[in-house]
Amino acid sequence: MEETIRALQANESRPNASYGDCSLFPGMRLPSKVKIPEFRTYEGMTNPRHHLRHYRGKMLQYWDYEEFVIPSFQDSLTGVALDWFMSLKAEDIPTWVDLSRKFIDQYQYSAETPPTLLELSMKEMAQGQRFEEYATKWRAQAAKHIPPISEVQQI
Repeated sequence: MEETIRALQANESRPNASYGDCSLFPGMRLPSKVKIPEFRTYEGMTNPRHHLRHYRGKMLQYWDYEEFVIPSFQDSLTGVALDWFMSLKAEDIPTWVDLSRKFIDQYQYSAETPPTLLELSMKEMAQGQRFEEYATKWRAQAAKHIPPISEVQQI
């Protein structure tokens, strides 16, 4: 008990808020003339692969600086996705490949599964729905089918 009291008095048990403890990546190299691009922020509700492509496209000029690209990823996140990133340790994500794998594993449930031909063929027009509205919604769903459905198949 006396040791605990001494440790508390010496502030040894308090977390150290120095730069090294607060930063996930204290040894990060910065490219010269850094200008972090504006990102669409990801909340964890859409396809994570789309977000990774968007992020990579925005950061392409800095891609040779992996030590910069990885920690900057947090600037493209918000809400639960940012909370998830902050829960990681630097050793969990030493490379972009590791980070992107973990990100996809975490948010793969958000990726919409494309409709099957059977699902598309079973779609019915709602009562009172105009045909143009039905056709527009159906085509929007059909556009998500993989592989794409040809015009002939759609008719």
